[in-house]
Amino acid sequence: MDACAGEVRERIAACLSALPLAIEVETPSGVVGMVHADFPYDDWQAIHGATFSPEDEDACLWSVDRYRMQYSQPVRNVRAVVHGHMTLRQPAQLGNVYYIDTGGWQDAGRFTLLDLHTLKSWPR
Repeated sequence: MDACAGEVRERIAACLSALPLAIEVETPSGVVGMVHADFPYDDWQAIHGATFSPEDEDACLWSVDRYRMQYSQPVRNVRAVVHGHMTLRQPAQLGNVYYIDTGGWQDAGRFTLLDLHTLKSWPR
């Protein structure tokens, strides 16, 4: 981004800020939510409420608190929540929260896929 002209940076920033913080995928077994880094609530219905605060947005994009604290309380009103952002040696699960960033962008890493119908990861 530093190499881009100011106008290009502004257009890129506008496009990125228009992206959703959370995505829902309907499956036959229920909704699966996807959030980049963390979900700062215990109830998925929070995404349907008022606008997220700046602190909530920051948590969705950067936080690893739930994993770091090993908080395994399931997120209510959703089948599962899937996160990336924090690179792990293998996929992990805390309650109904799945962490699938296994460093596929690194030389020694690998990409992990999660079947949203079965919630099984590949490779295992």
